[in-house]
Amino acid sequence: MPFLRPQPHRIDARSLAAFRILISLFILHDIYRRLEHGRLSLAWYYSRLPSDPPGRIKRNYFYPPVLDPLDTPHGSPVHKIWFYRGSPQLQIAIFVGTIIIAILFGIGYKCQITSILLWLFMNGIQNRSPHLADGSDLYLRNMLLWCTVCPIGQVWSIDARRRNNAIKKNLVKTKKCDRDNETNLAESMPTATIQKSSGITTRSGTVLTRRQQAANAPNGSSDGGSSRVPKNTKSKALEDRLDGNQYIIQSVGALGCTLQIFLMYYGALYRRFAGKMWMFPNLTAVYYVMNNAFATRQWAADFLRAHPELSRAMTGGAMIAELACPIACLLASCDGKSWRHVPAITLILFHLSLYACMRLFNWQFMSIICCVILLPPIFWNRLSGAASAVSRSSSTTRGQANHATRQPSLGVRAKCVLSCFFLFYMVYNWCGERNWIAKHDGGDIGEFLRYNQNWLMYGPDVSMSSLVTLITGKIQDSQDSNNATDTSKERRIDILKAIRTRDWGSNSEIDHPTYL
Repeated sequence: MPFLRPQPHRIDARSLAAFRILISLFILHDIYRRLEHGRLSLAWYYSRLPSDPPGRIKRNYFYPPVLDPLDTPHGSPVHKIWFYRGSPQLQIAIFVGTIIIAILFGIGYKCQITSILLWLFMNGIQNRSPHLADGSDLYLRNMLLWCTVCPIGQVWSIDARRRNNAIKKNLVKTKKCDRDNETNLAESMPTATIQKSSGITTRSGTVLTRRQQAANAPNGSSDGGSSRVPKNTKSKALEDRLDGNQYIIQSVGALGCTLQIFLMYYGALYRRFAGKMWMFPNLTAVYYVMNNAFATRQWAADFLRAHPELSRAMTGGAMIAELACPIACLLASCDGKSWRHVPAITLILFHLSLYACMRLFNWQFMSIICCVILLPPIFWNRLSGAASAVSRSSSTTRGQANHATRQPSLGVRAKCVLSCFFLFYMVYNWCGERNWIAKHDGGDIGEFLRYNQNWLMYGPDVSMSSLVTLITGKIQDSQDSNNATDTSKERRIDILKAIRTRDWGSNSEIDHPTYL
C-alpha cells in the first residue's frame, strides 16, 4: 500500500538538528533544577567534605553530604570511577564542564566529540545520585547514546557552516586551477589565425563550431570532453531537492532513534495491559493519578473529581494515543508526501495536555523533544517555504552525485558497527525486561552502559493510596537572660516547604497538634 511505506531508518537532518538544539536547552534546564537550592542541592552529589587547614576552627562552607560513599548500587570498577562523588569542588567542576559541553553541543561545534562527552557527563551526574532519578533521566541518556552514532550536526550547526565554507574554498581553488590550465594550454599552442566564431581553435588552426564539438565530444558533451550529468538525472536530483529529500539521513543510527521512541511507549503499554485500571470497562487510572498528591495540579484534580466520566474518557484517549501514534510513525514514509508528522504532532499535543494537568516538566518535555525527530521533510518545507528557496545550481547536484559514490571512511564504518550493536542490545534488553527471553548475566551490558529499557509510567495499575513526605524542624527565636531556651518562642516548620518557597517565616509553620 502506498499509504503504508515503513521507513523507520530514515529521518530528516533538520529534525535531528532541532532535536540537538532542544535537548541542549533541556539539559541546561535539568542542571538548573538539580542545583536549584545551591549548596543544599549540591550535597546530593558529593560524599566527602574538604579538610580544613590545620590550626583553623572547623567551619566548612558546604553542607554535609547526603549520601555515604558506599550508598550506591554500582559496584563495577568502571562505575566507581565514572560515578565517583568525591569533593564538592570536583562536582562543581563537573557541572560547569557539562554546561559548557551542552552549549557546544547545542550550537553544533565538534558534534562527534561533544555528543560522546555529553553522554558520559550526564550519565555520571544522574547515577551519582540515583535517588533523584526518574524515567526522563533514562530516556535522556538513551537518546544521547544514539546521538553519538548519528550525524547530529549535519545542518544548522557550526560544523555544517565550516564544512560548507571549506567546500566553497575548494571550488574557488578548482576554478582558479582550471583557468590557469587553460591559459597555459593556450600559450603552448602553435600560432594560428583565430577567426571570430562561436567555436574554438584547434592545434591546426581549424575552427570547430559548437555543433561539431557536440558531435565529437563523448557522451554528448560540448565542453571539450568533460562529462555532464544527464538531463533526466539533473531533473530527478532537482525534484528531490525541492521536496527536501536531500536532507534525509538513512542509517542504522536513525533506525535506533525511531525504534527507541517506539519501544519506550510500548514498554509502558505492555505493563499496563497486565492491570485493570487502564483497560475497558474500568478506565479509572487517570482518576487515581489525579487524586494522588504527587505532581498533580490542584485545579485539574478538583475538576476531574467533579467529572469522573471525563477522567474515564481521558484514560481511554491516553491508551489510544500511545498505542496508535508510535506505530503510525513507524509505518509512515519519510520522503515524498509523508504523513508521519500527523501522529508525531498528535503525540506532542498529548504530552502538552498532560503537562497542563501535572507538574512533570522533565518527563513531558523530554517526550516532546524526542517526537521532533519523527517530523519528515514535508513538515519543514511547509513550515519554512524552503522549496522555493532551494538553489537550482547543477554544480551542487554533481557534487552530491560524486559524494554519493565516495567510499565510507573508517569512522563511518565504526559508527555503523556500534549502531548495529546498540540496536541489537536495545531490542534484546527490551525483550528481557518483559521476561520474553533470559537476559545474559542479568543484563550486565545494559547496566554497564546504563542503557536500560525498563519503562513504567503508572503501570500496571495506579496506586490507590498517596504518600506525602513531611520533614519538620524547630526554630528557636530567642533565649532568656540566663541563656536558657525559651520554649514559648519555638516554632515548628515544614522544612521542605521552607526550602521550596525560601520562606522560613510564618507561611512555613505547622500548627497541627500531631506535629507539635
